[in-house]
Amino acid sequence: MTAIYPLDFAIVIWGIIGTYRIRQLIQLRAKRKYSNTPIVVTAIVFILVPIIVLRTNVAEYSAFGIIAVCAEIFWFAILVSRSGKFT
Repeated sequence: MTAIYPLDFAIVIWGIIGTYRIRQLIQLRAKRKYSNTPIVVTAIVFILVPIIVLRTNVAEYSAFGIIAVCAEIFWFAILVSRSGKFT
């Protein structure tokens, strides 16, 4: 059985916050006709920070944390790629 570490919970919370923020920017873009740049930059930040944290071994993490980061990367990429359809 695998232990769940605090970093694993932080990754899940980071994913929830990132999803909320990207969706909020997509809604603002649809209302005010912004460009995709703020959405893409936000997604890149939300993708890179967990990767950097895992790579630098700041804290212990389990296999669940690695799977969660991979899922978040794909989820954020899907959100950004679909952002053009919400205009």
